[in-house]
Amino acid sequence: MFVSVFSGQQELAGEWTVAKPIDADELRAVLDAAVRAGRSRVLVVGRSEVQPALEPALDELGIEYAWEQSGAAAGRACQERRFEVALVDVGIRNPQAVLQALDLRGRRRRRAVILFSDGVTPVPSGVGRLGMEVVPVGDAAQVVLATLREDPESRN
Repeated sequence: MFVSVFSGQQELAGEWTVAKPIDADELRAVLDAAVRAGRSRVLVVGRSEVQPALEPALDELGIEYAWEQSGAAAGRACQERRFEVALVDVGIRNPQAVLQALDLRGRRRRRAVILFSDGVTPVPSGVGRLGMEVVPVGDAAQVVLATLREDPESRN
């Protein structure tokens, strides 16, 4: 994604531009358009049985994502592409290993990883020690969108 503050020099214009003086509402709208255009990438690591519950919501929100089913596959995907946010199914085998395999684009792990549960599979005890909230699968897509809209610098 390339958003720029337009300085009058066309060669410096990004995919989306905001003219000076910067209007906060215009900037917010441009950033929202950039996110909705599918420029932000999300890595979903989850079991195939939860895909039907999550994929329609991600698609409806226009979130570009890749789906992997193991920590090893997630690690390989992170080497091939850069992801901004990871959505991890706590019901997957060894979710802690999945978290270790992740390499996300410049964000702190606790801020860029969202854990979700199908509400049926028990949350492994080791996940509770991570100190991370687990969201219901029905809320996961909206939480991803909110995370993508946040400024990572403001969370450090």
